[in-house]
Amino acid sequence: MVCAWLYGQSVAAYHGSRLDDEDVQMIRKAGLRCLSAAERRAPLLKKLASHPRWPEVAENLDHVLELMGRGNFAGHREGQVHATISRAGLLNCFNHYLTHGSEFDQHAANMLLGNDCKASLAAYGKPVLVVLKVPGQVALEATNPYGFGTEELPNLVAELAKPWSWWLANPEFSTVTGGFDCGLIFEGIVGPEWIHAIEDVATKADGSLDT
Repeated sequence: MVCAWLYGQSVAAYHGSRLDDEDVQMIRKAGLRCLSAAERRAPLLKKLASHPRWPEVAENLDHVLELMGRGNFAGHREGQVHATISRAGLLNCFNHYLTHGSEFDQHAANMLLGNDCKASLAAYGKPVLVVLKVPGQVALEATNPYGFGTEELPNLVAELAKPWSWWLANPEFSTVTGGFDCGLIFEGIVGPEWIHAIEDVATKADGSLDT
């Protein structure tokens, strides 16, 4: 019954990263594009080329992209777009996407420069939150793209129902501190028609997130 109800609803989801103005305009125009290791070459050059050790490691970039792409060195992400239903989680718990950019770029940069890469990644662009309105049926499928049941895979219905039921029992309950999350994996472009808003995340004077 709940699944049938969700089919007719939209589910809020969030994608966070560090982006410059050109990146943001591209998302407004074309949506969130699927990850392509080959297409991450130019962005990584923009982020890392000013690093003092870059001349030492630049020749390794294509090899790293091959490992990260077809080699699935840090997990399979090629051809996917990732999001989460937890705004609070993205801002407060796993906010490394907002402080240092995409998971792919972080892994690739670390393979090239080690922890020395962090300052360059943090200096690029600004933290941006892309707010999505995902059709309910699509959201249900995106939480379990593999099509089989296991307790280890996300359950969108449960993750939506739990904080709601807790709030009914205790109106002071807040999902900001509840630690709820459910990841979404889209095997295709997330078009601009699903983008509800693109928000700049506030930062403090030292550059850390002001959440």
